Amino acid sequence: MCVVETIAKYLFCNSEIRRQYIVPDVISARFSYNLPKYYYNCSNSYLWTKRALDTANELAILFIPS
Repeated sequence: MCVVETIAKYLFCNSEIRRQYIVPDVISARFSYNLPKYYYNCSNSYLWTKRALDTANELAILFIPS
């Protein structure tokens, strides 16, 4: 099982991570949630975006001819 610490604020600009807002007793027709890729306050990438970009970069390096 993978355990990752939950963060609520971005470490560099101290802005809160926006989350899906749920209103009690209200039914929403929106069934999907678009995970944000970048912080709204400073435009830096979220940790999950950075990890995905780093992984994509590592895979691309494997396929670039030397």
